[in-house]
Amino acid sequence: MTSTLFSKCTQPTRHSGFSLLELLVVLLIVAALMVLAGPSFTTSLQNSRLQSAVGALGTDMAFARSEATTRREPVTLCASTDGNSCAGSAWESGWVVFVDDGAGGGTSGNGSRDGSETLLKVAEASSAGVTIRSHNFAYGNWVMLQGSGRLGFAEGGTFVFCDNRGIENAMAVNLNGVGHVRLAEDNDGDNVPEDDLGAPTKCT
Repeated sequence: MTSTLFSKCTQPTRHSGFSLLELLVVLLIVAALMVLAGPSFTTSLQNSRLQSAVGALGTDMAFARSEATTRREPVTLCASTDGNSCAGSAWESGWVVFVDDGAGGGTSGNGSRDGSETLLKVAEASSAGVTIRSHNFAYGNWVMLQGSGRLGFAEGGTFVFCDNRGIENAMAVNLNGVGHVRLAEDNDGDNVPEDDLGAPTKCT
């Protein structure tokens, strides 16, 4: 009996797990999958960044129009680099929404936040690599919604969202004269969405 117990205790222990060769094979398989999935993942990430920027600006346009009609005062959305005042035309740097009523000695409806005009919303900069440009508006760096909800000084315009893939992978939104936003479409099949006037959009 004693001999049997001793022999069981002295048997070599088997260790489970990968051998070095098996581990190398697994690593090679994982590396190959990453190479194959890399471009697809990058494309998905770029598309997601564009869609996020489109959603943010579209939402804030609708917000500006709603505030204008509720307050019966002009509300302006403009490009901003400091989250406080209007500056530049690179909308990817961020934008602000404010009541453009000339309060506190400012000028009503001038597209500039002056005096003590109420700041309604501040949008942060878009994801790295995304550019946003406006076209066909009377002024490139600001859009004003009147108390009626209509655009001030313009019958419409377009915002174009691009990344380093260029215009064929861009997205765009058109804003019409009554202040409604819709996603731009590619109606002629050239992979480039059309602006509010029916012309091909551009990233610059």
